[in-house]
Amino acid sequence: MAAVTAYFIPLAIVLIRGLWRDSFFLLFALYWASGGLINSPDLIPTFPAEVSYTMGVIYNLLDIPVILTIFHYTGSSQGVRKFARIGMVAIIVIELASVALAGFDYNALKYTIGPGIVLVITILVWEILRYLQHIEHSNRQTAKVFIYAALLFEYATFILIYIFDYFIVESNREDSFLIYYISTVVAIIIASCGYLLSRKKYSYQSIPIRD
Repeated sequence: MAAVTAYFIPLAIVLIRGLWRDSFFLLFALYWASGGLINSPDLIPTFPAEVSYTMGVIYNLLDIPVILTIFHYTGSSQGVRKFARIGMVAIIVIELASVALAGFDYNALKYTIGPGIVLVITILVWEILRYLQHIEHSNRQTAKVFIYAALLFEYATFILIYIFDYFIVESNREDSFLIYYISTVVAIIIASCGYLLSRKKYSYQSIPIRD
């Protein structure tokens, strides 16, 4: 329950601090909130397992394309945005081909999640390195790097879960869920620090400054 609730903390901070006009903070807050919604059925014992399974497959198919789309709109450089756009198109093509060949189930995700995670981690490292190249940093840049660090931690953990779920037959699925939820709570704590660092004056920018 703590992990599911944690997903909504960034959005709550955005609403409380009036940051919704800054697309960077809003989009990533909505991204985490969507994770909370998709995992909410886990708190309902009587929720149909078939519906939960279908929701999980849909979420995992959309997860990488959605976050790459967010990078495309919020990236700090033309190179980052172009890389995200190309990666998004490539992942969608691979996903469509995988679903056509393997059917609409978790097996269809085996060859899409891995490359997707690599793409996301590449962009996050790219953005963090760009931040480190600057001698001076604005409050907004520092807030952004906390969010990037949170996502980097979360997606790095996804690599372990991906390997356990698809390549280690003897793995315990309950252990994977435990790692997933713990990593989520830690990532949200890191991201929340970034949201709390952000200043309200940035909420009056309809489109964030490229920095």
